[in-house]
Amino acid sequence: MKKARLLTYVIFFAFHLGFLIVALLIDGILPDKPIDPDNFSDLGKLIPLLKYFNYIFIVKWVATIGIILVVIDFIIDFMEKSSFKSEINALKNELNATKAKMYDMQSASAKGKIDESPSAIVEETKESEE
Repeated sequence: MKKARLLTYVIFFAFHLGFLIVALLIDGILPDKPIDPDNFSDLGKLIPLLKYFNYIFIVKWVATIGIILVVIDFIIDFMEKSSFKSEINALKNELNATKAKMYDMQSASAKGKIDESPSAIVEETKESEE
């Protein structure tokens, strides 16, 4: 994972974690019954959105889902990276095997064991097809 992407995800994870902690703190501070801002006299006038704190459980679930999504993305990235590494190793092994076969063919042709005339190649391909 590139450093810029990793930094972005760490910041995103920290944001969601902070968001969840704030939501848990607010949920623990507020009373269980619905809040009526008019009963708080001056406080109700200062904070008109106080009545929406009854929906803080939604904020907790959204923050938790955000954290889960970041963790899932890290897991998927790790799995893709290991898959790509094994695929690269398989391709390197195949390339080395091909190089070895080519080297064997070149050394055999240098010794004159392989007939490289066009008619011999055509006959060889016909035999391999059958």
